[in-house]
Amino acid sequence: MPMPRVRMDFNSNSLENQYTLDDLKLQGIELESGTQCVFYDFDAEGEVNGFLHSAGTVWWDEKTKVFRIDMRTLRYQYTPGNDLAVLDDLYPE
Repeated sequence: MPMPRVRMDFNSNSLENQYTLDDLKLQGIELESGTQCVFYDFDAEGEVNGFLHSAGTVWWDEKTKVFRIDMRTLRYQYTPGNDLAVLDDLYPE
């Protein structure tokens, strides 16, 4: 089973943004420290639309009381396309 795909804003490591919260609610995902997901956002390179994405691990920031993604482990990739299913083969588990 593929890892869950969760939309996020890569300009921050906080998972407290509307895209992410809406996506988590829609999929019924409850985050915990250590949860692994495929995080993605829509992007474009030139005139080609696609996804900026990376597998990532969630951690709880006790100081700010929000879930965050561990930015040290991200390996950003860009994949052209407009169907999220393209990411499933890249992150099988």
